[in-house]
Amino acid sequence: MKFISVEIKNFGTLSEAKVELSDRGLVLVQGENNHNPSADSNGAGKSTVFEAISWCLYGKTAKGQTGDAVINRKTKKNCSVSLLLDDDGIEYRISRGRKDNIYKSNVHVIRDNGTATDLTKGTDKLTQEVVEQVLGCSYEVFIGAVYAGQEKMPDLPSMTDGKLKVLIEEAAGITVLDQAYAIARQRMNDAKGALESWERDLDRCKQEKVQSDVRLDDAKASEQRWNAERDARVMDLETNAKILLRDAKSFKTQLESLKSEEDIETQRRLNKNKMDKRDSEESKLEELESLSHTSGVAAARIKSKAESQTSAIKRLREQLVDLKDHVGKPCTSCKRPHTEESLGASIKAKEKEISEAIVEVKDTIEEYKAASSDAQSASLKASEYKSSMTDMREAIQRSETLTEQLSNVKDVQTKYKSALTRAKDATQSIKDERINVNPYLEEIKVKEKTAADNKRIVKDKIKAMAPLTKAVSVAQSVVSVYSPKGVRAHILDTVTPYLNERTAHYLGALSDGEIKAIWQTITLTAKGEARENFKISVTGDDGSGSFVDLSGGEKRKVRVACSLALQDLVSTRASKSLGLFIADEIDDALDNAGLERLMGILEEKAKERGSVFIISHSDLTGWCSNVIVVQKDGGTSKVVS
Repeated sequence: MKFISVEIKNFGTLSEAKVELSDRGLVLVQGENNHNPSADSNGAGKSTVFEAISWCLYGKTAKGQTGDAVINRKTKKNCSVSLLLDDDGIEYRISRGRKDNIYKSNVHVIRDNGTATDLTKGTDKLTQEVVEQVLGCSYEVFIGAVYAGQEKMPDLPSMTDGKLKVLIEEAAGITVLDQAYAIARQRMNDAKGALESWERDLDRCKQEKVQSDVRLDDAKASEQRWNAERDARVMDLETNAKILLRDAKSFKTQLESLKSEEDIETQRRLNKNKMDKRDSEESKLEELESLSHTSGVAAARIKSKAESQTSAIKRLREQLVDLKDHVGKPCTSCKRPHTEESLGASIKAKEKEISEAIVEVKDTIEEYKAASSDAQSASLKASEYKSSMTDMREAIQRSETLTEQLSNVKDVQTKYKSALTRAKDATQSIKDERINVNPYLEEIKVKEKTAADNKRIVKDKIKAMAPLTKAVSVAQSVVSVYSPKGVRAHILDTVTPYLNERTAHYLGALSDGEIKAIWQTITLTAKGEARENFKISVTGDDGSGSFVDLSGGEKRKVRVACSLALQDLVSTRASKSLGLFIADEIDDALDNAGLERLMGILEEKAKERGSVFIISHSDLTGWCSNVIVVQKDGGTSKVVS
């Protein structure tokens, strides 16, 4: 991967700059702070060019600045960095803006392999993943192996086991195995899922087979039960038919011993004629008794009239006596005493009324005598006729006897016909039952086929499960290969000797072999047990037993040596080698001998990588013929050479 060029606008102190990055050899980057001469080259913006590269790629500088902190303080907007890369003939332009008119505050990726393709995603997070795929390394690897800064140079010897392991894995390109490991696990899970699904399906098929066998057995049991029940029904019908035939024969014999229905009906008609004659006699008697009753009622009415008339005469006589008693007594109205003369007319009139009433009552008595004689005569005639009527007791008893005989004959006839009909029905039912087809025979055929099909399906499922089982085994083996204990561990075991060789190479040159730094993946516990533990063990010939015992200059040499070794690993083992190395003031605090050795190493790096940029306050033109000057005037910087 070649870094071709970078274009910067309103980033940090830089207002605008374009720097070629590819195949520049050993390049010295110096600064001139004309805005504040007392600061010498400090604050001129030497590091800003390369901080812009880090920000463009990862959204943060090597110093950790993000967001609006990177925008030029004077313009306060339109900040952008655009980096052109070349990956085996395919160009990529990565651009990032902050409050910019074109790029806004987003990152953009364009690929050009003859045709421009926009790889920018819907979010910066997704586009950042594209950027890191293009580069083949993370921010940590970039800072550790490409951008060695005075402030941000990774302190590899002091790193914890976890951080150092992650950094080495990313630098060695092992992280690409994470995806392979994830894919392998996914495929293993898919294979297991397919096998488990198949096993569940097999269990379901086995269960269906068991259920179909049970249903078949149930159907066969039902068939046998139906046959037994049919035989029992036939036996019951045969027994019932015999009983009914026997009863019919008994009723027939009984009918033969009885009078015929016709004879009984003839006798009933003769008896009825007698009873009908009695009915006419009763009608005649009813007429006579009605006449006797009417005559008696008339005589009683006349008698009542005579009694009423007699009572009226008695009252008239009482009134006459009372009238005569008033003679000589005063009148109630005029107070004069009554005389025979004054009451004579009233007395004669009352006497006349009494005489007329006596005549009427005599006539009524004569009328009653005649009516009473007629009533007695009618009653006598009715009694004489009733005594002469025919006696009905014998006829009624005869009728009852004949009716009972007829009912008995009809009852026996009904029972005979019913028994005979039921016997015939039972005989027909026996025939019907014997020709009836067992309803479970067809069901058994269907269930036998289902059971056979399920048995075949289970057999086929078991046979077809073998490749799935094998696939799971293969997938598990692949997962084991790509697991942390597989090829990853093997690669780390091969990476460690390489890092040790390169670190010894650089540290030997920087310290004349007086300091040794060993990359280790295994350490021994207090009990002497081996345990995976990533660390860099540092020792010195002067008796220093650890990194913390070294002086500041010695620690810088160790850091530089480890960082350069890590950069070599990135170049040889990462998914894509990076043809760029940035050394930001790593010459600080080195003596002349150390500086000379460092420049020799960096010159070697420049030949290997194509471009090594050295940011320094020191005059290194004796080693660097190619110089870039960042000049600061009026609060902004620019690249002048």
